[in-house]
Amino acid sequence: MIKFFNFLMIAAILSACNYSTRCKKYFFENNFSGRVVVHFNQKNASLIHDKDGCIIYNIPSNGEFYTPEDYTPSVGEPNKTVRYFEKISTDKFVELLIFRESEYLSDTAINKDKKYIFGMTAGLTSSGKYLDYYVDYGKNYKNHFFIY
Repeated sequence: MIKFFNFLMIAAILSACNYSTRCKKYFFENNFSGRVVVHFNQKNASLIHDKDGCIIYNIPSNGEFYTPEDYTPSVGEPNKTVRYFEKISTDKFVELLIFRESEYLSDTAINKDKKYIFGMTAGLTSSGKYLDYYVDYGKNYKNHFFIY
């Protein structure tokens, strides 16, 4: 009986905790490269969802984006739960992946002209939580190498 009760308690605790990341999609304008800062917990910002229920971040050309969503560290499947896209035209997108040196070096000739997401950091300032990273070409990876 005690083992069964302990099992129920553990199951209840695990079901109450949700550490998984909600689907998020970041969209960048064509030819965007540079620093991106996502500011969380912003009262005057709006939250947009797509038809699949994913949260949409349309990053403006200055790289500063404001969302009412709270930033909480969580677990997700890389390059699936959170995805990054460059808008080539109204209905054409190219997916950008998080930079992994081993994958990049496996075929440098092809990968040098692809764009990647570099150096994600999160922090807290007086204005709230933020997520900071760079969108840049593979050929510039040494500029961001210090992070890895």
